[in-house]
Parts: sequence; structure tokens; C-alpha cells
Amino acid sequence: MSQPYNPYDPESGQGTNPGNGDQYGQPQQSVQPGQPYGDQYGQPQQPGQPYGDQYGQQGFAQQGGYAGYAGQQNQPLPGDQIDAVDSFSQGAKALFSNFLPWVLSLLVFIAVIVVLMVLMVVPVAVTASANPDGSPAVNTVTVLVMILAYGVMIIGSFLWALNMYRNAVRQVRGETVTFMDFFRFRGLLPALGMYILMSIIIGIGLILLVIPGLVAAFFLSYALFLIFARPELGVMGAFKESVEIAKRNPGPTILLIIFAFLLNAAGSLVVIGVLVTTPLAACMMAHAALKGSGEQVRRWA
Repeated sequence: MSQPYNPYDPESGQGTNPGNGDQYGQPQQSVQPGQPYGDQYGQPQQPGQPYGDQYGQQGFAQQGGYAGYAGQQNQPLPGDQIDAVDSFSQGAKALFSNFLPWVLSLLVFIAVIVVLMVLMVVPVAVTASANPDGSPAVNTVTVLVMILAYGVMIIGSFLWALNMYRNAVRQVRGETVTFMDFFRFRGLLPALGMYILMSIIIGIGLILLVIPGLVAAFFLSYALFLIFARPELGVMGAFKESVEIAKRNPGPTILLIIFAFLLNAAGSLVVIGVLVTTPLAACMMAHAALKGSGEQVRRWA
């Protein structure tokens, strides 16, 4: 009866592992003269191929490991070139695909402003007619009412305007924007800080012979959209990214600013025109900001 094969037993009938074979009896592959050195599976190493693992793949550590991966994640997205006409067209198509929430929210905002103006004017008129001598108590109440009305007006203006920038970014991305999205406080604090800082910078620039203010407005055109599109950048990161986009796209940026100016001028000629021109300018600039920063933007047919 034959004995079971035992690679370590010379009496098992198979003999010891020969020098030119492995433990399973397979012949050992030898490297021929001039043949490139191969791995343990007999696959030759290709000339000029970087050293890798046993399967020929470059090691994770050689690619930078976790540090290299993290570094890639923190790199700014490669920006695309902006086409001002295309941003105008795509912004318009995005807006009119879901126009109703924009119109209704702006109508409510305008109605609130009108009511507050009435609340400020009426007490002054009544006080002036009823107290020609100017009673201190009545005057104090009048002043408090006016301060309250102005405060509500300012808060409402910031609330709607900042939500307009945020919703413009969402609209051109293809997200669904609703009426209540224009009256949300959450997530507006960084944008509010940026809005105030931009107003100070541009205001000081306009005081200094106007031109510095125009230059600041040019470089910061995309900042308020980027703070919502890429919140991980923070305020200063959004400022820096806006400057970089404007530097890479000087012509399209100037053209977009001209478009926005003409839209606002057209809207101011007809009161109802702002219902269209204000959201359209925001969506146009949002599309350009996303495009310039390398963000994915929905293509509207």
C-alpha cells in the first residue's frame, strides 16, 4: 500500500523537495539571464515601473499615507473658467424652474417694509398735530416706536437678503427651495459677519476716491455665495477664494457686475420689476461662484 504524501518524509514515495521545485512539486522558475526580476508569482517587474507591493500596486505609504490623503482633501477645488453669458442663462433657467417661492417671499418682505414705514410715519404725524408744544412723554414714545420699526426693518432686510444668497446657491444646484427657506435664521451668522465686513471694506473704499471701493467690490463679488456653497472655508477662506476666482476670470467678472447693475436698474424703473431682477441677479452670480470654485452645478436645459 502506498504511503500518503508527506513533503517532509523522504520515505513517503515522493522524495524530498528538489532544489529546482517548491514543496508541491512544482518546478521552481528561474530567472533567465537578461530577464527582469519578477515577483514570487513569476510576474516580471516592468522596466521603469515604480516599486510596488507583491501585486505590482504602489504602496499606500508611498502615496503619502493618511497625511497625503488628508492633504489632498484640504486642497482647494480646481476652478473652472466662468462664462458670464452662460451663468446669466443658467441662472435664469434655474430661477424660473421654481419661481413662486421667490416672488411670494419678496412680496411678503415688501409688505412688511411698507407696514413698518407706516408705523414710523403715523405716530410722528399724530404727535405733531395733537401736541404742538411737544410733550416729552409723547415724544419719547414716538422715538421708541420709530427705533423699534427701524430695528425690525433692518433685521428683516438682513434675513431675507442672506437667505436669498443661500437659496440662490441651492437653486442653481437643483435643490428644492420653499417659501419658508427665506425666513430661516439658522446658519446665517457667518454670512452676517461677512456681509458687515464687506460693507465696511467697500464703504471705506468708496470714500477713498471711489475706485478702491469698486476694486474691493470686484474681488469680493462671489464671497457671500461661497460662504454658503463651501462653509468649511470660513469667512476668510471665502474672501480668499472670491479673490482668486475674480483674478482668474477678470473679464467675465466685470461682465457679470455690469449685468447685475443693469438688472437692478431695470428693476428700479418698474416697482414690480424687482420681483424678477433681484432673484435673477442672485442666481446668476451664484452660478458663476460655484462654477469658478469648481463646484458641481446642475446643467439646466
